[in-house]
Amino acid sequence: MAAPEQPATEGSPVLDETPADAPSSIADGVERSLDPRSVLLDQLVGWIFTGALSFGLLVVLVIVFFAASPAGWVTALLALFWAATTLAVGWFSHRWPAVYHRHVSYKVDERGIEIRT
Repeated sequence: MAAPEQPATEGSPVLDETPADAPSSIADGVERSLDPRSVLLDQLVGWIFTGALSFGLLVVLVIVFFAASPAGWVTALLALFWAATTLAVGWFSHRWPAVYHRHVSYKVDERGIEIRT
């Protein structure tokens, strides 16, 4: 059993309580990349956004269809716009987080944090 620590008194040396095998501080000025799990999180957020946007556009399309009963070509054009928008936003939401992750890094030093994009 270890002896209880005595409080430091004036004039006595203060022991460093950090163990020798403890990791060094993150504020070391080394450039680091983001955590790879951020890609999956950003993709999940993008998929949720894509689903919400797609559903909203679909509701607008149905309201326009039943309220105005447009010509067949207008309905087809609106449906094509909905599908193209959903596919484009979905692809972008899936692909962009990986591209962003490759080009972002950060560095923490005594002055603060520097984020590079």
